[in-house]
Amino acid sequence: YDRDRSLVENDVDAQSHTLTAANFLAGIVRHTSVTGAGVVTFPTAQTIRTAFSPALTTGDIAELIYVNDGNQNVTFAQDAGATVSLRNGSSPTIAANSACKIILDFTSTTAANAYVLA
Repeated sequence: YDRDRSLVENDVDAQSHTLTAANFLAGIVRHTSVTGAGVVTFPTAQTIRTAFSPALTTGDIAELIYVNDGNQNVTFAQDAGATVSLRNGSSPTIAANSACKIILDFTSTTAANAYVLA
């Protein structure tokens, strides 16, 4: 992970969103949540890990700034395979017009702990 990289904003206009490896590579997601409460789902740890060059490995981290500039609360959810484990609550929620920092700590080449820091 290159801390000196430039950040790029990805804009998402939807009720819910599945984070992508490209979101983590860009560094910032601005999510305009609309219609009703939404869910932001993590991709698999492997998807994020291998998007970086070189690929992230055990002990590495990936960081993402998440901005909810919409008018609905959103809740974070782990991926379907449970390779990304939410560590500060089973379903952290980010209020409308709020932001957080997400840190993924890779515990192996196929798993990561996610910390959603509001």
